[in-house]
Amino acid sequence: MEFGFDYGTLGEIPIRDVAVVAMFVAIAKRSRAGKIFESVVLPWHKDEVDLVNPAHRFKAVLSAHGVNPDSLSFEFPIAGMTKAEVIAATPPGLLELTHSCRYGSPPCGECRPCKDLQSYYCRIK
Repeated sequence: MEFGFDYGTLGEIPIRDVAVVAMFVAIAKRSRAGKIFESVVLPWHKDEVDLVNPAHRFKAVLSAHGVNPDSLSFEFPIAGMTKAEVIAATPPGLLELTHSCRYGSPPCGECRPCKDLQSYYCRIK
């Protein structure tokens, strides 16, 4: 399943990525097709994940949406890497196609994720 979300539609409502992703997982898990998946791969890096209990917020949102968090396993393949290390390890051709803009596509170049990506990209170029 593939889902999309545009933060630009929210205006100034404060929301965390974890809540959005967990909400979509809860919706998918509660659907008929949800019975076929048992794990969630979360691309959180060292700068943004609680390494002691990385999925605690995610599990709370799932519970709030009526999904038993124990019905899923959670994988964090890049939790040991910083954001800079993840970007440095990304092939340049793929990096050029990547953006994390909070306001959609094309990237605004002004929000924090856009500026972070531009900064890291300039350092490794």
